[in-house]
Amino acid sequence: MRIEGSHRFDRPREVVFPMLLDPDVLSKVLPGCERLEQVAVDHFKGTISIKIGPVNGRFDGDVEFSDLEDPSRGSLVVSGQGPSGFVRGTGRFWLENEADGCTLGYEGDAQIGGRLASVGQRLLDSSARSVIKSGLDSLSQQVVESRAGEPLAEGEKVEARSTVEFAWGVVRNMARDALDGTDRRRLLARIATTALAAFAALVVVRRLRKRP
Repeated sequence: MRIEGSHRFDRPREVVFPMLLDPDVLSKVLPGCERLEQVAVDHFKGTISIKIGPVNGRFDGDVEFSDLEDPSRGSLVVSGQGPSGFVRGTGRFWLENEADGCTLGYEGDAQIGGRLASVGQRLLDSSARSVIKSGLDSLSQQVVESRAGEPLAEGEKVEARSTVEFAWGVVRNMARDALDGTDRRRLLARIATTALAAFAALVVVRRLRKRP
């Protein structure tokens, strides 16, 4: 599975780069993260729980960074294992300063096996994009609230997105993928019809409730 994309932050890369390697920050922004500890300067171990379609997975994994050039770039190797399958991947990332902030670019390849692989490529792709987007959005919030690199005040933190928000993100991505297919008009017509029917039902229910 190929993973690539970019994300903009409202702070320079000199602020964002160290936060990408901070276990306290990452444990707050990674969806489903239960535990994350730093066992070496460039080596992290942790546990993450995530649901993809009918498969609910809990994985113990490692993340090892290499070729780090603060504050511009780095590479990483990721591996995770659990009852539902395994994940192994390699990737790289880079940061480029722009006006009033910086842009993070990333790319990598991942191999997935076990029950996880049975959910289908489209759902895996959509789930991966949702996990990455959710984590980066939460990290953006943490970067802004860190006041340009200063530590957060005591008791102040940024929560990772909820399971419901993550699931809704997967649905949005799958709907977008479906709209890119040849049945775009038919799918749009079904969505419009369903929406109108739901709205009509809501109006009827409200009117019935107002009756004495």
